[in-house]
Amino acid sequence: MSHRDLLGKIREQGLIHVGFQHHTPPFAYKAAQQVEPIGYSVDICHRVLRGICVELGLEEIQISPVEVTSSTRQGMLDQGLIDMECGSTSITPARQKNTLFSQPIFYTAHRIAVKNSHAESAAHSKQPLRATGIENSTSHHAILNWPEAPRAIEFFGCSSIHFAFERFQNDPAIEVMVADEVILKSLLLQSGSSDMVLLPMRLKGEPYGFMFHKEEHQFKALVDQQLSRIFQADEFEKLYARWFMNTLPDLNFNLDLPLHTTQPQLRQPGQLGKQS
Repeated sequence: MSHRDLLGKIREQGLIHVGFQHHTPPFAYKAAQQVEPIGYSVDICHRVLRGICVELGLEEIQISPVEVTSSTRQGMLDQGLIDMECGSTSITPARQKNTLFSQPIFYTAHRIAVKNSHAESAAHSKQPLRATGIENSTSHHAILNWPEAPRAIEFFGCSSIHFAFERFQNDPAIEVMVADEVILKSLLLQSGSSDMVLLPMRLKGEPYGFMFHKEEHQFKALVDQQLSRIFQADEFEKLYARWFMNTLPDLNFNLDLPLHTTQPQLRQPGQLGKQS
């Protein structure tokens, strides 16, 4: 099936392969005893596809979840192993050259976590600051261009957020970690460790969107239509609160990020991920 005939595939097979990450709460993650991923992005994806199902006059669109990471999602999309990716992928000009994105589903910024045991040396050591995060991610580029960095940055990249956080926790040589602030806050709370804290500054901010093959303009238009409907609906506040204002399923912590103070742009008309 051609990349350019995703709607034809959906009509013919009633099936779509969707890429989800498994370690990026609250956007997409696997909870204990759960076969399929859950999260904010997963919920929105399901609602979008239910709306498209109605638009196409189908009884059902079956979602086949496929695990992806930050390092594999683009290649899997290009190879046709997934039809779309729903998670926490930043919309950037560089990515828009090769990929289509939906309108934004969330606005975020990059944050840096530091180990308390390294807090003093992070500010005063003359050696490069040893940082980890996802290799070639937008967070990677943000910390390398951090204008107020106390020292030169030596970056040790990992293939996924899961491996980056494991390295940050377990490698005594690593002093800081950079990532999306919501995911990083989730990982810190999930760990229960008192040795790791977020620094107050925020690095460059950017929106998240669903990602499609660059030729899927018709499908993108249907997705954006459904997203606009979802964000303007009264029930969206309840959906948002489930993942950002309530205790997260299976994780037992609350991010406490109010919709109106953290996402003021999200529900404004015209906030679309415009692409040429």
